[in-house]
Amino acid sequence: MFWVSSVVSTALYVLSFFSEKLFGLTMPWMNVYVWLAGVALSYALSGINIVNEWDRRPVLLFGRYIKTIGPGLCWVDPAFHRVLEDVSVQDMISDLKAENVQTKDNVRLNIIFVLTTRINSENVRKFVVEVHNGRQATIDRAVASVTETVSQHDLDHILHNRVDFSKKVKETLQSKVQNWGVEVSAVEIRDFKIADEEIERSVAMKAKALKEAEGELARSEMQLKIAEHLKMAAAAYDEETWRLKGFETLIELTRSAENNTVLIPTSIIDCLARLGAPEGMDGRVPSKVTPRLP
Repeated sequence: MFWVSSVVSTALYVLSFFSEKLFGLTMPWMNVYVWLAGVALSYALSGINIVNEWDRRPVLLFGRYIKTIGPGLCWVDPAFHRVLEDVSVQDMISDLKAENVQTKDNVRLNIIFVLTTRINSENVRKFVVEVHNGRQATIDRAVASVTETVSQHDLDHILHNRVDFSKKVKETLQSKVQNWGVEVSAVEIRDFKIADEEIERSVAMKAKALKEAEGELARSEMQLKIAEHLKMAAAAYDEETWRLKGFETLIELTRSAENNTVLIPTSIIDCLARLGAPEGMDGRVPSKVTPRLP
């Protein structure tokens, strides 16, 4: 901007000088003082830089990185200095996908993960100087780190240790981009899918079988506890308590008005059995009576 405005001011001054010499046209408002004032004003205005709170602006001098300005209002010499594109110091969140990544046991996965990175103010120089197109380079390194980490683990490990797997990817990625001034805040696995449908069905069947087995095991454990408590309760009952328990059971069975069950106390059955039993049977009902011959 400074050089453009300076060229325009100089061209107007030269035009006014030659128009007066060749054509007799005078431009009294254009003289050397006006030209100098225009150049000075252009120089002052072109050096003004306004940087947002969340950005930092690199400054070069003859191609050499000298400083980082911002935030707020800053002034940089526009004649010999050059300002580059702003670098954001906010957390940058990228939704990425790694396709056909092969595990250690040769299972292909499609992984969707969320990458969170940040560039601190003191690392802007590294981000600008040490790598070309730092944002895209970081994304490429993230996908490569996921691929590398997946190839070192089996499918079962990834399925059951997702948090540990994410931490491993983060550590691997951080070691690759730390020279660029990039800080990896988090790598979170949002979703992954097995590319082979047959393997996906087998994994789902295995998971279902495990859940059913866990349910049966929990049910059997509860039944065992119930049996132990019932056994303890039965051991604590005496004859009178059992009689009261029988009355309680009778009351519960006859509580409903729709109940058509006829209840016969066991005491009556025992009494009838004793009356009808032959001598020497001790009140027991014989299963078979042999007839006596005359």
